[in-house]
Amino acid sequence: MLQLTKNSWTIVICLSALTIPSLSQAKLADEYSVEQMLGMELKDLADLKVTVASTGPESIIETPAIVSRYDMETLSAMGLRTLKDALSFIPGVVLQDHLVGQTIVMMRGVYEGFNQKVLFLVDGVPYFMPSHSEIPLSGIPIESISHIEVIRGPGAVFYGTNATAGVINVVTKKDTNNSRLSASYGSNDKLNGGGIINHTFNEDTGLSLAFESQSDNGYDARYPAYPGYPGGTINKAEEMDSVLAKLRYKKANLLAQAFQSSANGLGSPRQINNVNTLDYTGYLLHADYGDTTGNTDWKLFTDYNNFYLKYTVLDRFGSNIPGGYRFADDGEQNFRWRSGTSANYHWSKALSIFAGVEYEERHTGAYQVYNAVTDATTAVLMPEFGLSEWSFYSQIDYTLGEKWRFLLGGRFTDNSITGTDSVPRLGAVYKIDDEQSLKLLYSVGFNTPSFTQLKADNLPEVQGNTGLTPEKIKTVDLAYSYSKGNNLFVANIFYLKAQNFIVSDRSTGTIHFYNASDFDRYGAELDYQGVLARQWTLFANLAYHAQGNSTDETDTTAIYAPKMTTALGLSYNFLPRQSIGASMRTISHRAASASLAQLNLDYQYKLDRLTLFATLRNVLDEEILSPNIGEYNPREIPGGDGINFLVGAKYTF
Repeated sequence: MLQLTKNSWTIVICLSALTIPSLSQAKLADEYSVEQMLGMELKDLADLKVTVASTGPESIIETPAIVSRYDMETLSAMGLRTLKDALSFIPGVVLQDHLVGQTIVMMRGVYEGFNQKVLFLVDGVPYFMPSHSEIPLSGIPIESISHIEVIRGPGAVFYGTNATAGVINVVTKKDTNNSRLSASYGSNDKLNGGGIINHTFNEDTGLSLAFESQSDNGYDARYPAYPGYPGGTINKAEEMDSVLAKLRYKKANLLAQAFQSSANGLGSPRQINNVNTLDYTGYLLHADYGDTTGNTDWKLFTDYNNFYLKYTVLDRFGSNIPGGYRFADDGEQNFRWRSGTSANYHWSKALSIFAGVEYEERHTGAYQVYNAVTDATTAVLMPEFGLSEWSFYSQIDYTLGEKWRFLLGGRFTDNSITGTDSVPRLGAVYKIDDEQSLKLLYSVGFNTPSFTQLKADNLPEVQGNTGLTPEKIKTVDLAYSYSKGNNLFVANIFYLKAQNFIVSDRSTGTIHFYNASDFDRYGAELDYQGVLARQWTLFANLAYHAQGNSTDETDTTAIYAPKMTTALGLSYNFLPRQSIGASMRTISHRAASASLAQLNLDYQYKLDRLTLFATLRNVLDEEILSPNIGEYNPREIPGGDGINFLVGAKYTF
């Protein structure tokens, strides 16, 4: 079960709930159920909004970024019932396991073993581990999620560091008087229970509390043989507990989240019998207040994020002598604290000026090597360390006539370790008519080195590099968007240039970090969503990476990126109370790994407030194997069970 420190629980209880505000009163997608969306007037579905790329809610054809938005309920009806499944459906996004157990997110072929190059947001609030930059993929109760919004490409001007490959925004449900409890049972004795309790006291005050718990006996994961490493099978499981609370009072909002997750893999040395356990613990506290004064929408905010790991290896100090890595003070010193303010001044109907300032502190306690038998600390992998950072960002948004919209923005950052830096954002959106637009976008993402990349120093295992400079990815997108009635289509081509890309070298047996030479990539993406005849929902997308699965001395990670990914999802309400759904995701071959095709099937039966469901996963019984991208070698890693099932029930009240 979830275990936080006494002080952590005190804060969580005192701030038991929160919501991230929107200064707009527009009706957003999370206020609609699937049934409501299927019964809307055609023009209404096309008007559903995204918020991740701008100062307020906008339609996808208007927003100045390449954004995909998927409703969690709709994806569930297609057999995609976890956040990881949902993210893997986004064009050009690939999720796979690391050898040691965590999940790596790749966008447009760009990734890092601890997900440093992807920024994770909860209702617009950044959430990542200060020491490693890891993100909480198992930390958000599934019943709390309304939808996900994903920017493919940089989002640094609004959000700062770690937004080089893309931005994931998990949008949680608004407080209403609808609540839900859910429970499911699946293969390998997987038990999952959760729910969300909502209550609106009056128009000024709303409260919600969501929770989820999962236990799992694990599946038999086969690790193929690799030169120097015999193959074999281990039991691989993933368990987690999470809570999320939100409180809205007038124009003030509070959010509190806490989670713990556990997964396993192969420790160092990477022998089949040397199993490790990777535990994540974290919590996030956020508060904001926003209002409108004259022509200015403004907001004040602050948040505190504590997030750390513990890594235990069976044979760390010899045969059956366990040990591993942990943070001093039970991880309490591994935190981020951020505060700031932003304002959007509407100079006229055509011109607005947005600006904000933030101050952030990041800190980590000592990262220790410990003996699990004696509980003694045997070495310090990384000393206690901290930094501070000031950021100023602004954007001019100008609409010319009925057709053109222009954006010019930038972010200036002063980091106490890596110095000053600035990144721009430029965009032009041409509205062909009310249903179509063309976008030409240029943005730069930056990434400050993580604490482990800078300061880890425990030879012969790892050696940090204090000379690392922030990496940048410059991206140009040209996109066509079409939205009419219940149909949305986006086609785009992209070009990116990576500068000072931070990678690790493990060829000598010691992990070294360095800034790589510049390299270029380009590709294309197609994304379609539609509701047909009100009974059929169809999602389809494709992503092409020209440099995928290729060898390049300057672009050493390209070999691990697939050249092509596709996703197809379908659901059909064939009777008033019943629906069937399916989803198929494919990844082309890369490195030594063959192409993959994962098919899920789903059935739902609705009886008033009760919904029963049955899901078959990996119906084609594919052996899911991927290259070891976290350690930059072709050794194959299992990433999921064969054909497996999940049955469950949800009760809404």
